[in-house]
Parts: sequence; structure tokens; C-alpha cells
Amino acid sequence: MKWKLSVKSGPAVFFILLFFWSSCAEKSVHTASSSGRKLIWSDEFNGNRIDETKWNIVHSKRRTDPSGNDAWWHKDNAYTEKGNLVIRTSKIDGVYAGAAINTKDKFERAFGYFETRVKLQKEQGHWGAVWLFAKSVNNVGNEGRDGTEIDIFESPYVGLGKDSINVALHWDGYGAEHKKANKVIKGMKMNDGDWHTFAVEWAPEIYRFYYDGKLVWETNEGGVCQAPLHIIISDEVGDWGKQVNIFKANLPDYMLVDYIRVYDKK
Repeated sequence: MKWKLSVKSGPAVFFILLFFWSSCAEKSVHTASSSGRKLIWSDEFNGNRIDETKWNIVHSKRRTDPSGNDAWWHKDNAYTEKGNLVIRTSKIDGVYAGAAINTKDKFERAFGYFETRVKLQKEQGHWGAVWLFAKSVNNVGNEGRDGTEIDIFESPYVGLGKDSINVALHWDGYGAEHKKANKVIKGMKMNDGDWHTFAVEWAPEIYRFYYDGKLVWETNEGGVCQAPLHIIISDEVGDWGKQVNIFKANLPDYMLVDYIRVYDKK
């Protein structure tokens, strides 16, 4: 079918076609780094529950609140609703709790382009994150090549009036030999309550981190991980260097995840 527009077609027809074109364009948008790649794994969270063929729902102690009491990752705080994954932070049986799900033993991979679309929490005292991890991160002696925690984003500054978000790498375990590299990204409107896209392009020789399609950090710190990692989506209660206080938070609070997608090169 050929389309021919002229002045005689009238403004109504023009705007209808413009709307149609805009809608199609929006659905076909790729970031600069996902374009030209093949989608190899994803979850759009459209089901009425978390797909446990893809995810493990964590139920365990995690950190402590400012008074030193246990803070949890609680299984009841992770669920799906209206096409999104919901990670809730609340108080359950008198205990502060966030939630976490992971793909351990279900999807683990080295290298690729990992992308997620998230609406961040609103209150302080806890932080959402999407990150990559494996037990190999505890290996010491080969820098990060044999295992690195890759934090695609962490949101400890939301609720503090700071337009900042954290991206980080951790390797050589979490003890005396622990090493890390991180960057606090500013000026990305992370307090606006809107959806934001976070991604990492993990190649054998480089990491490239993207926020809302913008390259925000490029690094090979730690020598770049060569080992397979699994995905974790979480929100946890803690002190983040004594900067945040869950006692000041209006709970429950929520982080929403629209999707997470993993691409490989075509």
C-alpha cells in the first residue's frame, strides 16, 4: 500500500498518521548498545506471579537496621502486579524488610548487554539495585577477572534530595583483600518518580554503563570479569555509611521493574 499525503488530505489525516508513526517508533526504540544485538534472555514480568523457572525468591537475613536489629530480604515483598515486578520495603512482624530475586543456577552468563527499566523507590533508608554476582567474587588473587560483582545501579540517594545514583564493581572478596571501584552519577533526574533505563555492556575487555541511553562510565577496573554471573534484583535496608535512616521512611515503599533483557552480539 502506498501513502500519498497532500494539503488536500487535511490536517486531521496528517496528525493521525503522525501519531501512528510515533507509536510505532516508540515500540521499536533500541538503545545505542542494544541495537544490532540479539535478545537471548528476558523477563517482562507480565504474569500474575514471579516466574520461578527463571527466578529464585530469596528469604533470608541480609543486613541490620540503624538500631542493629536484623533486616531481611522477605519473600512476601517480591511479587508481580500490572505488568511489573514489585520489590516492596516494609515492616513485617516488627522487622524491616526488603526483597530480592536472583537467577542463580537458572541463568548465568559472562558478557553481553544487560538492560532494565525501573521506577525507583521514594524514601530513604533502603536502596534498590540490579546487579550481577556469583560466588567467584570471593576469589582472591586474580583481581576481578575470576569474579566481580557488577552493580548496574544502586539508589541510596533517593529520598535524600540528591539527584545521584551509584554504579560499582567489587572483587577479591569482601574481607581484608576487598577492592572496589565506583562512580556516583549526578544530574540524571533520579528523584522525579519516573521510569529510568539502566544498562551495562560487559565485554571481555571493558565495561560500559548506560543510564537513560547515556554512557555514564567506561572502565576496565579489576581487569574485567571473565566468569559467568547471575542477575539479582533487590532492595535492602541498611545504613549506607550512616547517610540514610529507615526510621525516617514512610513505609511501605516500592521499586518497580518493567523488564530486564539480556542481549548478545548477532
